[in-house]
Amino acid sequence: MKKLILGFAISALSLGFLFWNLDLSGFQTILDRWQPIYLLPFFIAIIWGLLLFSWRWYLLLHKKVSFKISLLSAYIGVGANQFLPARGGDLFRLYLCRQGTDIGYGSLVSGIFLEKVLDFSFIFCAGLGALSVLGVNQTDTKILFPLLGIIGIFSALAIVRFFHPKLVLLGEFLFSKIGKREFFRDKLAAQVTELGSFLTFRNISTYGFLTGATWLFGYAIHYTLLQYLVGIHLSPLETIFIMFCGAVGVMVPSAPSGAGVYHASITSGFVLLGRDSSEGLVYATTVHLGQMISLGILTAILYVYWSFSGQEKKIAPRM
Repeated sequence: MKKLILGFAISALSLGFLFWNLDLSGFQTILDRWQPIYLLPFFIAIIWGLLLFSWRWYLLLHKKVSFKISLLSAYIGVGANQFLPARGGDLFRLYLCRQGTDIGYGSLVSGIFLEKVLDFSFIFCAGLGALSVLGVNQTDTKILFPLLGIIGIFSALAIVRFFHPKLVLLGEFLFSKIGKREFFRDKLAAQVTELGSFLTFRNISTYGFLTGATWLFGYAIHYTLLQYLVGIHLSPLETIFIMFCGAVGVMVPSAPSGAGVYHASITSGFVLLGRDSSEGLVYATTVHLGQMISLGILTAILYVYWSFSGQEKKIAPRM
């Protein structure tokens, strides 16, 4: 409850700051630039991006669930994230995958964990790389910081890959100092070992390609289509950087769907690119509402289908 209250407070403060300090004139011109013809391809792009997301989820679970269950749980779970606090849609996705299957929660949690690592690694490297190439308002020295961030991510993954047994021992030692050794063994050690074993060349190339395709040929397309919807145009590299800003925004504790913090992060990205802050707020609001409405519709339809198909009644979950 405390985390939920904190999240809502952060979102409220972020929204208050934005609407109090920024010029909101950009909202007055939306109707003049509005191009509703892009709504249909945007909706299709949402479906396409989640289809790629679902396929990766299916593979991360080692095909222990059918692709139909993987697809439905991914669509419903991602949509639920727009309305449930603390990324509750991910827990909902785990629950849905358990219904009608005999897959264990351990495999599901490992799949979610690896998924987050893949997404985090890709979008941070892509965003920092785009920022470095754009070189917006940066000196030669400052351009090095994004590159150092990318090197840091790859170095951390390499350390986990080759030294995960020692990292587990180090984690047990450190957590034992604060009386949390059993917590580390039960909750974290298996994830470190799983990630270390997962980071092979074959897995990195396969899942890395799927992750890149999901972001660049899924999410980036609907980010671009929404630009045309409201007459705000960014280059491909700028779009990748703004997606990176949005991803950072939803990582901060906030209200469901990152309201407020997401808007502040996107707006800050526009300012870094030398664009007008009110333009950034208009775009952030457009993306946020577009995703909430489209995913809300999809989630409602698919959840009703799931319920009436009797999928959840086939096999009772095992403890």
